[in-house]
Amino acid sequence: MKKLDRFILKSFIGPFVAILLVVVFILVMQFLWLYIDELVGKGLSFKVILEFLAWGSVTMLPLSLPLATLLASMMTLGTLGQNNELLAIKAAGVSLQRVLMPLGAACLVVSIGAFFVSNDLMPVAFNKIYTLRDDIGKTKEEIKIPTGTFYNGIEGYILRVNERNDETGVMHGVMVYNHTANKGNVSLTLADSAMMKMSKERGRVVQYGAVQTMLYNGQLEVKGGAIK
Repeated sequence: MKKLDRFILKSFIGPFVAILLVVVFILVMQFLWLYIDELVGKGLSFKVILEFLAWGSVTMLPLSLPLATLLASMMTLGTLGQNNELLAIKAAGVSLQRVLMPLGAACLVVSIGAFFVSNDLMPVAFNKIYTLRDDIGKTKEEIKIPTGTFYNGIEGYILRVNERNDETGVMHGVMVYNHTANKGNVSLTLADSAMMKMSKERGRVVQYGAVQTMLYNGQLEVKGGAIK
């Protein structure tokens, strides 16, 4: 490889990588926007989200590579012309066709890479994405009950929590109004502590510590309890 070829390729690779990253980022943000409703509120780990975005980035490469190649080629020739380097090359007797040969070789390599990405990586990426979406879809939305206010996000119940330990998930000073019978608040449950857990059979379950259930007919009974 001659010095001229190395010089032109060096001028091409920098803009190509930068433009490719920007284009992939923009397309991935659009990809993320399509599935944002499936991801929000599920309490997903950073690893799962990162894996989802990584496979999404792979699906965007066949679109990003041609655009990055075109823009990088234009920027390379524009920079050479602006710095009068292209003029010096032509003054040395090098034709424009000879100057374009390294860029043509780079475009060929990018085209071959895009082919293998489309043929080999994209089917795997789509399979991984659909698998992750299926797993995420089976994950129930995470409920984080606010403290110091009444919360009606669980159908049939109104809850109030005084304090919550974010590390353990234990809620203290729990008050639960039960109106599942559609007859108003027929009972009030007071618990010194409670914890919300996931149950495959019953969905979300709130497990109590010491519980007092006050019925509005004046009776008082002490028992354990759970909210589906």
